[in-house]
Amino acid sequence: MPESPQNQVKGGLRITATPVTYQAKDSMTSHRKAAPPPTKFGIVIIPEPGAQYVERTYVPALTISPTHLIFKVHLDNQMPRVFRGAGIAVQFNVAGKAVNVDKSAYGDLLNIILPPRSEQEIVIRGPEISTIPAPSSVGLFFYDVVTDLDAAGNVKEKQNFEWLFSYQAQKVDKEFSVPAPERLWVMPRR
Repeated sequence: MPESPQNQVKGGLRITATPVTYQAKDSMTSHRKAAPPPTKFGIVIIPEPGAQYVERTYVPALTISPTHLIFKVHLDNQMPRVFRGAGIAVQFNVAGKAVNVDKSAYGDLLNIILPPRSEQEIVIRGPEISTIPAPSSVGLFFYDVVTDLDAAGNVKEKQNFEWLFSYQAQKVDKEFSVPAPERLWVMPRR
């Protein structure tokens, strides 16, 4: 959204948050159900004890990939001291409400140690796409980010960074070539 630029500079730290591109991926799942076996002169010939005769059908599906909100976060440390991500509070808001996300989804940010005049890109995973109503706003917030240190390495200043995004769903139509159902023997596992 215009009020929160992707690239933000505060103190000696520049952070850029960019959402990844989402794609509709096609997939095919197969389903099996028992079917009456073929007969020869009224007799069923079973190829192996325990074998089962089934009908396999295929069902096409479109899935969104990735399945979670994913942001590429680029950090550029222009401070004369080492930047450490420990202590940053990360929050996601969806449609104006805070959403809980497991700490492991942004652990790389909390564990980052970035020397002076260095850059690094990390990935932050947010809530599942299926839990986000469309349309809505999505917010990514970093609180208490160290943006200035004194000569001894003590914190002089902390800032908050926030990015707001407009989330929209897009309808995708796709034609599938679905294989015809097939009947076959399924052998028991050994």
